[in-house]
Parts: sequence; C-alpha cells; structure tokens
Amino acid sequence: MKRSLLITCIISLAIPISIKAGSVSLSCNDTNVTKGNSTTCTLTGSSNEEVSAISANLSSSGGVSISNINISSIWQGDGSGGNIQLYTDNNKTGGFSIATFTATVNGEGYINVGGVTFSDSNFTEKNASGSSIKIGVKQEIKEEPKKEQPTNNQTNTNTPQTNTNEKEEKKSNDASLKEISISNGTIEFNPNTLKYTVEVSHDIEAIQIKATPNDIKANVKIPTDLNLKDGENKFIIEVTAEDGTKQQYEINVIKLDKVLSNDSSLKSLTIEGHDIEFNKEKYIYNIGKINEATLKINAITNDTNATVKIHGNESIGKDDAIVIEVEAEDKSKKEYIIYVSNEEKKTKQTSKIATLIIWILLLISLGFNILHIYKKKNKKCTEK
Repeated sequence: MKRSLLITCIISLAIPISIKAGSVSLSCNDTNVTKGNSTTCTLTGSSNEEVSAISANLSSSGGVSISNINISSIWQGDGSGGNIQLYTDNNKTGGFSIATFTATVNGEGYINVGGVTFSDSNFTEKNASGSSIKIGVKQEIKEEPKKEQPTNNQTNTNTPQTNTNEKEEKKSNDASLKEISISNGTIEFNPNTLKYTVEVSHDIEAIQIKATPNDIKANVKIPTDLNLKDGENKFIIEVTAEDGTKQQYEINVIKLDKVLSNDSSLKSLTIEGHDIEFNKEKYIYNIGKINEATLKINAITNDTNATVKIHGNESIGKDDAIVIEVEAEDKSKKEYIIYVSNEEKKTKQTSKIATLIIWILLLISLGFNILHIYKKKNKKCTEK
C-alpha cells in the first residue's frame, strides 16, 4: 500500500501541470439562424493576470462563414482573415472585450477560436484556452394570411383610420447608413458622403457589399448583380426610411488592368544592436530593456510594391511599443509589433528633476543668506 502511494506521488510530480493564463470565449446574438441570414458574434477574454497582447486564430466550418471583424477600441493591431494579433498600452485584467464579427449562415456549422496566447506585463507569452460555438439553421414557418374582419358600422370604420394616422406621424424619415463595406478594397465611410470610389485588382470577378442602416426600421436595397467588368462599375445602394423617404449611395468600383498584390508581409526585419528571431508569420516581438531613444530598424517587404510605416520609434519610453505597418498594393495591411522599454530615459528624466530641485534649494538658501546680511547691516545702522 505504501509502495503504491509512493509511486503515485512520484508520477504526479513527474507529470507537468499546464496552467492556462486565461481564456477566450465566443457568444452570438442568435445560435439558431434562418438560412441565408446572419448574426452578430462577440469575442471576449478573461484573465487573472495582466494581459498586454493577444494572439489567436478565429475560423469557421460547415455552412457558417465569418466577416466584418471589428476589433474593440481598447486594442491596437489587426484581425483580418481571422488572424488576430493585438496589443495595448494599458494592460487588461479580469474580463475584457476583444472583437465583434458577423457570422453568415448557409447551413449548420461551427465557429472556433484557437491557438490563443496572452502576453503578460513582462511580454512573456502564455497559452490560453480557446472555445467553439455551434450555429444551427432555423426552419422557416410560413404564416397564413390573416382574414380581414368585416365592419358593420361607421364608428368601427373610422377608429382604425385614426390609429393609422397616429402611427404614420411617428414613422422615422432616417434613410441614412451607418456603415458600408465591400469584400475587396476599403471604404472610409462618412455618413455625409454619398459617393465612393474603390480600386480593385484585375483578378477580382465580383464583390460583396454590406450596408447597415442607421435606423433598423429602414430598408436597404443592394444590387443583386455585383459582377465586375474591366474599368468602371457603378453600384447604387438605395435606402428607404420607415416613412418612405429615399436616399441613394453610389459605389464606383474600378477594376484595374493589372492584378494587385495582397502581400503585406515582411521579408526581413533587423534591428541594429539587437538580435530577433524573425518569422514573417510572427507579428509580436519583445527585445526587452534598451538604452536608446530610437532604434535603427530595417524592414524589407516581401513584395516590392508594398509600403512600410513605422510608428512609435521617435522617442521610446518605459514599457513602450513600436508598430511596423505594412500596406500591400491592394491596401490590405498587417502590423508587426516590437515591445521595448527604455529605462535610460526614465533615469535621465529623474536626474533632470533632481538637478532642478538642487538649484531651487540653492537659490532659496542664497535668498535667506542675503536677507540675513541685510537685516544685520540694518541693525548696526540703527544702533549708530
């Protein structure tokens, strides 16, 4: 008995215990959706430790597809294609929002989030739990038309007319949109702008347009034929308000005579004086403490037509982040994030403050000495 207990203890010590840094969960407004319709889903995280960055893979299977991934405003980074790479300057703990997205249902399927890692306040990556959710298809129930009840007197005839007029007076005239997005290209939407122009690659045969009304009671009509021909393609989105007011938005899609690259990756990334293990599919790096206010970064794109912008490298501070933004020829983007901490800057600032305090104390001391001498001389003059 003692021997078996001892063996059990040894085995339990030999097996590593995997402790998750937190979890990411999925929820949808509706998990039983009519075929062809969509539902809004939310991605949330939870951790008892501080979280400074998140990496995860969001995907779908079966008859469910995901689109319009909108990252929560508390994060910076990218979530295009379900490859979520986020960071924040204000570390998160407890429960926090990550993103919302649209799930379109053409059949039963699943939405999954996996490959989750959280980076703590020291930029150490730790595994976190993912999750999945099943989306079913709701069967449509056809309602039989209601039979109208005959009216036998004038009083009954007039009463519904009065109610109808009251309802018409309350109907909204809001025929505006709050969002327009297309499957290829980017629209910088403004509620006051009614015309947009987007350029797409020559290999794009058709697009998808999504338009969300500002008033949920308004009706949005999107063209059914969204195939593209070479050159200009004009599409009209018509919005009809509850009271019948109409407004049109024009989308002019220009199909170019060349294929635009969507390669927004880096071929190489080097930082003078610092070694990093670069991988174009890895988007978060941590080089720790530095003594420089600016790093000499050399970022070379995989595609020569892509462009690079570096943000946050002007005056690096304590627990800071540098963002390398790569924009492909077709305007799609990726971000590579470098975490750094310039302790030297904080030391210099502290030294400047200390020097200033010493000078102030010296001036105060000098002032007291001058005042003392003046009073002493004044006393001698009075005695004479």
